[in-house]
Amino acid sequence: MGNLLIVDDEHSILTTLHILFSNEGHGVEVASSATEAKRLLDANIYDLVLTDLKLRDGRGTEVLEYAKAMNSRTEVIIFTAYGSFESAVEAIKLGAFDYIIKPIDSNKLLVTVSKALEHKSLVAEIKTLRKEFRKQYGFQNILGESPQIMEAMDIVQRIAETDVSVLIEGENGTGKDLMARAVHSSSLRASGPFVAINCGGINENLLESELFGHVKGSFTGAVSNRVGLFEESIGGTLFLDEVGSMPISLQTKLLRVIQDKTIQRLGANENVKINTRIIAASNRKLADMVKSGEFREDLYYRLRVVEINIPPLRERKGDVLLLCKHFLNKFSASMRRDVKGFTRDALNRLLEHPWPGNVRELENCIESAVALCKSSTIDLDDLPKSLGGVEVGIAYAASQNPITLEELEKRYILEILKSNNYNQKKTADILAIGRNTLWRKIKRYQIKMPLLADSLNRIV
Repeated sequence: MGNLLIVDDEHSILTTLHILFSNEGHGVEVASSATEAKRLLDANIYDLVLTDLKLRDGRGTEVLEYAKAMNSRTEVIIFTAYGSFESAVEAIKLGAFDYIIKPIDSNKLLVTVSKALEHKSLVAEIKTLRKEFRKQYGFQNILGESPQIMEAMDIVQRIAETDVSVLIEGENGTGKDLMARAVHSSSLRASGPFVAINCGGINENLLESELFGHVKGSFTGAVSNRVGLFEESIGGTLFLDEVGSMPISLQTKLLRVIQDKTIQRLGANENVKINTRIIAASNRKLADMVKSGEFREDLYYRLRVVEINIPPLRERKGDVLLLCKHFLNKFSASMRRDVKGFTRDALNRLLEHPWPGNVRELENCIESAVALCKSSTIDLDDLPKSLGGVEVGIAYAASQNPITLEELEKRYILEILKSNNYNQKKTADILAIGRNTLWRKIKRYQIKMPLLADSLNRIV
């Protein structure tokens, strides 16, 4: 049911429609002039406005524009006399949902109102889903405070309103796919499809069919026509993961697609125009592959209009605590486990591990630990054996008492500050975070800085 405003200068119509829609369960208010309608629109929010095109003190299009200005989600239906078709079309162009020709057919009107309210509901639902999608895959979910990650996130924001090709390079497990989704969800194509394919481990013929599609009978097993991923991603983004694994012959075809913006299905004669943004990723340096002749140089430059490099986790140790907290909260919630923290020894082990599998390995580690944890605190015994037995070098007491991530981070920062005579620049470099980030953490954790050190830091 909706909240309706009916605007007409004929009292009999207002009365009839008020009864009609009230009996249907809608909330109804009426106005007999454009002025009165505007006053009500100032004071209330309506799902739907129904207004006559001609009013004694103005036109229904004025009410339409005013309603849309007050709330763009309000739908508007225009009543118009027979023969005023051009005016009705004008109203549609201004944003009216539909128009009804007088004399009003109550059954047709009820159907139109139902459709208008359903449309409003669907639009709201789509906006909510888009918001959730962006929340799930947006750049704000790329966790990290290291300078390298902050730089990558800054690039994503700067290219948000462009349509350039992007090349993402980084080791396996660093989150190249998440970065690609962040680029897409932050772009003007966010409402379009995001289609991903891993070019590694797929033979050349199958990969070509997946990308370009095929027509029935084009090869053995092609029993029907099939649309390829280039066409599926029209209006959106095609993510080519591990693009360095693509055979040279397909690299040539990909280059042609980028240049001509057309594709041809296998076995077809006609070209299909495409409007697709390409984001590519590689766990190898494509520049090195160009030098060795494994990758086309011209394609490399076409893909690398903007380049984003994601560093391995071992080069941004300062992000490990942040990621541990994030994954602990994530899996504690999804598994309905009351796991709230780590023992000092467990956190020390996590900080010492080199993480060759990067963020993916850390995520799997915390997921396993939450599943196996027998108490509210993850201990050494809950961590995978693959983490090894190296003990930490952080100067903490060997207590088994639980400690929060915030407390550990505070003590860790304080320890590094002390060992560097409270030099914030050196401390930030060791922690692999920006100096501004370190300063914010010092303020947040209320770490007291010696007066002399504070003065020197302002000079440096």
